[in-house]
Formats: sequence, structure tokens, C-alpha cells
Amino acid sequence: MMLLPLISTFAIISSIFGFDVINAETSEERLFQGLFNKTYDKRQRPVNTSHPTPVEVTIYLSVQALQNVNERLQMITTISWVTLEWTDYRLTWDPVLFGGATRISLPTNDLWTPRIVLENSANRKVNIPLLDEFSRVLVGSDGIILYDSAETISSLCSVDVADFPFDQQNCSLHFTNLANSIELVTLKPVAELHDYQYDKTQWQIVNVTGRATIFKYPYSVSGDLFYSYVHFEIILRRLPLYHLTNSALPSTILTLLAFTVFLMPPECSEKISLAISILLGLTVFQLVVSDTLPETGFGDQPLLGIYLRMNFAIVAITLFCTTLSMSVYSQPGPVKNRLVRNVFLKLLPVVLLVRHPRADAIEKEMKSSLVIAETEFCAEEEDKNNISREIQEATKCLQSDKSNILIDSKTWRQERWVITVVLDRIFFILTSTVYLLTTIVLVSRIF
Repeated sequence: MMLLPLISTFAIISSIFGFDVINAETSEERLFQGLFNKTYDKRQRPVNTSHPTPVEVTIYLSVQALQNVNERLQMITTISWVTLEWTDYRLTWDPVLFGGATRISLPTNDLWTPRIVLENSANRKVNIPLLDEFSRVLVGSDGIILYDSAETISSLCSVDVADFPFDQQNCSLHFTNLANSIELVTLKPVAELHDYQYDKTQWQIVNVTGRATIFKYPYSVSGDLFYSYVHFEIILRRLPLYHLTNSALPSTILTLLAFTVFLMPPECSEKISLAISILLGLTVFQLVVSDTLPETGFGDQPLLGIYLRMNFAIVAITLFCTTLSMSVYSQPGPVKNRLVRNVFLKLLPVVLLVRHPRADAIEKEMKSSLVIAETEFCAEEEDKNNISREIQEATKCLQSDKSNILIDSKTWRQERWVITVVLDRIFFILTSTVYLLTTIVLVSRIF
């Protein structure tokens, strides 16, 4: 007796839910049968035959992340959401008549789909359609069909690194439908960037825009064929902080350090050694930094590479000028050319404010040497009363010649010291001016 209420309750519940399930299955079966009846042909475009118009396919592109930019292969790789939307008036129904179903998922083999391809694809297999036989689409009760998929898109891009690392690239994605001309299918672009995930690499996506164009097929035999094209422009900007701090700044410091060679006194024997050490250090540094520079052709040199080579040339010129000035200082004998003496000993020292820091000390030293020589001569003259007059006269001549030689030697050394300092200051002004002007010219290319 106790089982009768349970059986009756179960029968009522099962009858209720069973009716709904059967009703739902029946509604879905009736919906499929109503949509894909004998009159539906997936080979035909979804247009009204009495008023044929092109099928409008909207392509939505939402860039999620920038995966790679290859300057050598001239290609970029992005991760994007691609959505295709079009309307098939034959796939419409009233949701009330089919259990409230507003959307259904269908395989692409059961209905007409546009053959959208990425024309400038960097993959080996080109013209691969976005919709293949394994794809599925969402069909709405109003006939709107949606295909949504996350794609890793590798496309060709003409990367111009002339302003590296301050360059900005403009890469394009070209979508088209070569299976149908513009009279049959038209494409409409919609670009989005609000879902972009900034991954803190050296590249940043500034903007994504889309535009539709018409392309004339150049190999048509039957006549002029025009196709609808969609171009998505992806604007990339390189973040230069990494290259500035790791490449440009150390090279600039080494170059500025090379200028200090001209400020060292001529008698310092480490001037040439310092210049050679800086040149070797800059050479090793450029060998290390060369791996971070983009690989380009001859006519497309990056801005940073030009700047690094300019620094190397300035340091090499500094070493050459230092060697030249030191060779002038180390040559023995006085300067006899009257023009050189007038220019480098009279005119330029006044203009460049060059004065021997020990000129007064040398002058006092020479005077004291003369006094000492005369005193020694007098002492010897008094002590040697037994020496004949001829020997005394010869000794006097020798002492006088010794004093004159001492005066002449210190005089021409002082003159060469002044000439060397004048040359160093001239070289310092010339090389620093050339370096400053060249840097200004290179920086002006950025703006």
C-alpha cells in the first residue's frame, strides 16, 4: 500500500519531465528539418533571387597580444580574435514555435560559408580559409551567423628599422574572398583594441584600424574581375629604453672619456695608453651589442648602429690626434720654422689661453743655474792660482758653453710643450664639435 503513492508520484514527475524532454527533442528536430529542407542548397548564396545583392560579411578583428616581430624575416605574429558575421535569410525561425530556441550550433558543412583567407600570410600554406570543415558556427533565429575563433596570425610586414630604436611600424593584415567577386560578396572591417594585453616587451601596439578596398584581379581572361579586400592596419611602436640604457649610454660614456686624453699634460706618458684602452673597450662592447641590432641590408642601416659606428670613429680619430701631438712633443731640437713659431707660439696660445704652468719656475731655475755656474767658476778661479792663464781661459769658455746649452735645451722644450698643448686643444675643439653636430643630426631624424 505504501508503494502506490510513490509509484503515482514518480509517474506524475516522469510524465511531466518526460513530456518536456520529448517536446524539446521534437522541437529541435523539427527546427533542423524546417531549416535544412529540400529547398536549402548550401552551394547557393543566401540572397533573394528576385533581388540579388552581394552578401555582406563583416570581419571583426580584436588583437589580444603581439607574439613576435621578426625584422630579418619581415613578419609579425599576433594572437587575435577573428569573428565573421553574415546573414542567411533562409535560416530564420520563430523561437516560440521551437521551444524558445534562439541559437543553434551547426557545422560549416551544412550551410553556405564565405571563403575568407589571409592573403599576406607568412605560413608555408597560403590561402587557407578561416572556416574549414571542422569549424562550427552559431546561427541565430534572425538569420545572423557568427564564427568566432582565437587565431595565431603570422603575416608579412615590411619592417623599416632606419629609426631603430625609435621606429614605428605599420603592418597590415589583408583579408579577401577570392572565391567570389565583389558582385557576389563584399567585406566590411571592424577593428578593436580594448582587449589588448600589454605584455611589457619592447613593442607596443598603438592602434588598429580597418578599411575596405576593391582589388582588380590582374590575370582575368573573361574580363575585369574586382574583389573586396579588407586591410587591418596594426601600428607598432618600439620602446627604446632597453637599447638606450644597454647600448647607447655605455658607448657615449666611453666616447666622452676619450676626450679627456686631450686634457692631460704632454709630459704624461699614459695618454696614448689610455686612448688605446678606450678604443679596445669600445670594440669589444660593439661586438657584444651587435647581436641586439636588427639584421638589415646595406641601404637600411639602423639609427643606433650609425651612432655606435660614429662613436668608434671619434675614438679612433682621438687616438690618431693624440699620437700626432705626442710625436711633436717628443722630437728633439727647437722649432725653426718662422710661420710655425708665429702661429703656435704667439697667436694661438693667446687665443686658446695656453700658458706653461711651470714657465716661471723654469725661468728661476735657469737664473739660479747661471748664478751657480758663475759662483763655481769664481771659486775655482780663486783656488787655482797656480794654473796658467791659458787653462783658466779654457775653463771659463767651457763653463759659459755649459750654461748656454742648459738655457737652450730648456727653452726649446718649453716651446714644444706649448705647441703640444695648443694642438691638444685644437683637436679637442674639433672632435667635440664634430661629435656634437653629428649627434644633433642623428637625433633630429627621430622628430
